[in-house]
Amino acid sequence: MKTNEEPINEEQNLIHKLKKDIENKEKQLKKQQEIIAELKENSDAQEIQIRSLQNIIDSLTIQQEAVRANCSRLETSWSYRIGKAITAPAAIVAEKYRNIKDSELIKSSILFDSDWYLQKYRDVKKSKKDPALHYVQFGWKEGRNPSQAFDTKKYLDMVPEAGILKTCPLVHYIKHRNSVNNTMIRQLKFIEERGINKKQIKQAIDAFKETGISSEDRGSQHKITISLTSYPARLKDIKYGIFSLMNQTVKPDRIVLWLGKDKFPNGDQNLPDDIKKLQQHGLTVKYTKDLCAYTKLIPSLHEYPDDIIVTADDDIYYDADWLEQLLNEHKNNKDCVIAHRAHKISFSDENLASYNEWEHEINGPSESAFNFLTGVGGVLYPPGIFHKDILKEDIFMKLSPKNDDIWFWGMLVLNGKKIRVPENNKANLKYVNPESELGLNEIPTLQAQNCGQNRNDIFLKNMTDYYPDIIKILKEENK
Repeated sequence: MKTNEEPINEEQNLIHKLKKDIENKEKQLKKQQEIIAELKENSDAQEIQIRSLQNIIDSLTIQQEAVRANCSRLETSWSYRIGKAITAPAAIVAEKYRNIKDSELIKSSILFDSDWYLQKYRDVKKSKKDPALHYVQFGWKEGRNPSQAFDTKKYLDMVPEAGILKTCPLVHYIKHRNSVNNTMIRQLKFIEERGINKKQIKQAIDAFKETGISSEDRGSQHKITISLTSYPARLKDIKYGIFSLMNQTVKPDRIVLWLGKDKFPNGDQNLPDDIKKLQQHGLTVKYTKDLCAYTKLIPSLHEYPDDIIVTADDDIYYDADWLEQLLNEHKNNKDCVIAHRAHKISFSDENLASYNEWEHEINGPSESAFNFLTGVGGVLYPPGIFHKDILKEDIFMKLSPKNDDIWFWGMLVLNGKKIRVPENNKANLKYVNPESELGLNEIPTLQAQNCGQNRNDIFLKNMTDYYPDIIKILKEENK
């Protein structure tokens, strides 16, 4: 039995066939006209043939007009109009379904930040439209970015295939990231692999009811203090790193955030609400003289000289067993500093080789004065571990003003101590803002400045010139 759709399909097929006939007739006309043009250049003897061909053209023209009239009649028929009305909504529905499916896909990626999108594009927030759906449907076509880490225009320039296919760039990246290889794709992969899902963690912070510090009485044992610092440009996102420190499998006795008085003149009034919330769960915020990167450790050495002090960075999201692993290694190596992340120092002739030539991010276990600790990975300092000059601000701000790790390492070597990297150390870091590590946003990293401008080599030379015994101690170990 025929369905209502069959007459419609027959009409549409017939129209398609007639239009093909028109195309064929036009091709034949063109060919015959070309022949006529060639014949007209010949002698008068060919006029009879020309007239014959002209008759053929006239006949083809009449046939073509008849086909056009028939096609026009069918296009105005009710059956054709109904068929067109039926198929058009189907295409619209299919596009809507695809947009919804793509919006759900990008929501699962850390490269889409709904909060950032709504903050950046207030018109979208005002419209109350789902931000992911807006980006998939309109945003990318308008040159908008799905997050601070993903540049829509740059992606279309670097991967023109996405524009040719008229595909949402972020959707294209998620589906084809393993088949395309260029600088931008590698950067995006780094962000995915080494970044965090801020939305999920923010929800966990909002739901957090526990305390992030220990209530255990350690008796005669040393208390454990986690110490870090920050500055205004990073304060908006510092909650993520601090939350990771409050969720350790072994809780510290204190988590102290040191802030420079000059940068936070109004004290706690300058703090965002999410930091104030974490204060209720064990975070201690203290204000001190701003010593740049040194603010991470120097004030805690003054304030808690008998504590085991573990330093952390404000832009890293640490694994839950990060502290436990440092403490376990310390139990059997109490006379060493324990560092998750370190580089292996090397010599060039009689002097230290350039910082960028060292073996970076070595694997443990390893114990040596040649292990150059990097504070970003987390470092455990037992009490009394440093050389007596450790707190001399006038010296360290003169020798290495922008790299505290160089000063801390030198003070350990001078005191005859070694840096131990534990087995299965956590050198692959999770960054709160991995785009900063790639130089893709306005927040510069101290590491990029020091390495890119060879400051580390300058500071190291300052250090070893002022304290030549450092080189002697290293050469003695190297024998």
